[in-house]
Amino acid sequence: MSGTPSLKALAYAVLQRDVPRDSERDAIPKVEPRNHASVGQSGPPAWSAADWRMFYEERAAIAEHDGGLDQAEAECRAFKAAVVHWMNCNPLTDPGPDRCGGCGEPVGHIGQDSVPVLNGKDEHVWVHHGCHHRLMARRYAEAIKALAAMGLTPPADWHGVYMATRK
Repeated sequence: MSGTPSLKALAYAVLQRDVPRDSERDAIPKVEPRNHASVGQSGPPAWSAADWRMFYEERAAIAEHDGGLDQAEAECRAFKAAVVHWMNCNPLTDPGPDRCGGCGEPVGHIGQDSVPVLNGKDEHVWVHHGCHHRLMARRYAEAIKALAAMGLTPPADWHGVYMATRK
């Protein structure tokens, strides 16, 4: 990356601007999340590859500058934020009433056999306890694949498969 400013330098430049943050925030129009699934449909357009790159770089710069993290860890956290944001912008599809969002089978006794999972559209999808982890691993993989298709690949130190992030 010769010739490219470091994330710390970018963060420093942003923080050194003369515009007070409160008035700057009021002057910038609010950007609504754009759903990738809306391409070809009515509604806002999907984010471009440049939008996703900016989202990632901004979070990495903040984590490095304000969070005091080294560049590798800041980039890993920023990529995880992009993965989570992609999942929020691309909600789970509801398989239908009383069906599991993971396997499509009947949910059984709600609370005993299944739990609600927010789908990103102010709604929820029921998921069996046993399907939740597989569903989230599949969603992580979908997000990583979609981001990679736009040129945003995991950092070299990325170890963020869903299994590794579960605590």
